[in-house]
Amino acid sequence: VIIIMAMVTVNLSKVALIKTETSNAADAGAIAAGSAMASLFNSLAQANSYMITAYEEFMVEVSVLFIEAVVALVTAQLEVATAITEFGVAEAELDVALAEIGSAIGLAYELPGAAALDAAAAIVTLGAAEAALALAETAVAAAIVAIGDFISTMWGILISVTAFYGAQYYIYCNLRDTAEEGRYSALKMGHGYAFSNSGTAGKLTDSQKDDFEAFTDAISDDDTPAETYTYSWSDGQGRGHSVTTNVTTQLLDHFQLQVALLPFPVEEADLIAIITLAEIVEGELGTVAATFLTMTIKLVLAEILLFIAEIVLWVAEVFQVICCGCGPWCPYCCAACALWIAWSSIGAGLLGAAEGLVAAVAVTVAANLVLLGTVEGELIALDIMVAAAWAGLAPGDIVDSTSCGDAWTWIILWMVDLVHDRRISVSCAQSHGGGDYGFWETTYPDTYSSATVDFSGNGDIYEPVMRYDASIVSVE
Repeated sequence: VIIIMAMVTVNLSKVALIKTETSNAADAGAIAAGSAMASLFNSLAQANSYMITAYEEFMVEVSVLFIEAVVALVTAQLEVATAITEFGVAEAELDVALAEIGSAIGLAYELPGAAALDAAAAIVTLGAAEAALALAETAVAAAIVAIGDFISTMWGILISVTAFYGAQYYIYCNLRDTAEEGRYSALKMGHGYAFSNSGTAGKLTDSQKDDFEAFTDAISDDDTPAETYTYSWSDGQGRGHSVTTNVTTQLLDHFQLQVALLPFPVEEADLIAIITLAEIVEGELGTVAATFLTMTIKLVLAEILLFIAEIVLWVAEVFQVICCGCGPWCPYCCAACALWIAWSSIGAGLLGAAEGLVAAVAVTVAANLVLLGTVEGELIALDIMVAAAWAGLAPGDIVDSTSCGDAWTWIILWMVDLVHDRRISVSCAQSHGGGDYGFWETTYPDTYSSATVDFSGNGDIYEPVMRYDASIVSVE
């Protein structure tokens, strides 16, 4: 009886020791794994703070560029409006000049003196038209400079937006990898600490210890560790033993992201469309600018012709006076009349040539007004497109992402959350065979223990708070 009681005492003591080791294994593994997860989430929160800062700095920089672009665009609009006004003035002056030239042509034969006065008036009117065209030319040149500055600035914005998008997307994809690697690291730490605190090493021979060390090293070296591992061995009496550890936590693959109002492809398309339209406007303004030299030359030639016509008509006026003042006895009467008609004809021809030049300029001015009207409408469209592109970078929806591949269309601003219950559980189960002593057969019940750690602490992904901390919330 004494022997039996002694053996019962030893058996119960061993069972208690195994239960203690199993409990220690689960607790140690849970604390280690939970601490690893807390460290991981703290690093993710810190990385998120960098993403937020990057967005804030980006918005300041890109907003400065947008302001510069808007200023350039408004300058171009004002200059185009000035050009339209001056072209309108020139068009009105040209109409008056054409009327004056037409009147001069009509009077060239009957009243060459009056025709000369109309020609002189037309020269003055064309001078006013030239002055208006000069102001229009200055305005168009300034508009071309402004739209060129606008295009350069928009290219800068396009490059900045693309670079920011790429950087944030790259960081997000890296954080996904970091989260996955961190989870695997926590699994390995949970298994490692559970096995090292399970009392297994103390039950092994030297050769078995080497095998056990190789087993735990293999877990540490595994890039994608499993949730469950079992180590089995036999002692010198042929009794079988096994220790199983299990580490479980939710996957870290569901991120919630704050993204910009416009998707990246839409934002890029808008910016490219802005640049394309602005380049069209620049080309149209260049087309208008290219007409000024030709118009100026034609007006100068018209003024020269009108000046010569004025002189010729005054000569015709003299001959008319002589012709009409002659009596029948004047030997020069017929000659004067003939010269009157001849000089009037020359004057009328010069006036006709001048009229053709002025009419050609008037046509060009009208065409430029139509083109500038188109430019004015395009500049208004650019206003709307620029506003949309700028607003498109503001925070928009919060979206769910379960892979790097499903996030490429978004301009990622920062992480809102990583969907996870902030818990990790570690369990340890041990099975040990008993001995057969003939009169007494010992058996050991399987032992099991588990611990769950909550590592939420006071941390948060957004707004980023790096205070994740592990604590055991339940044991079994």
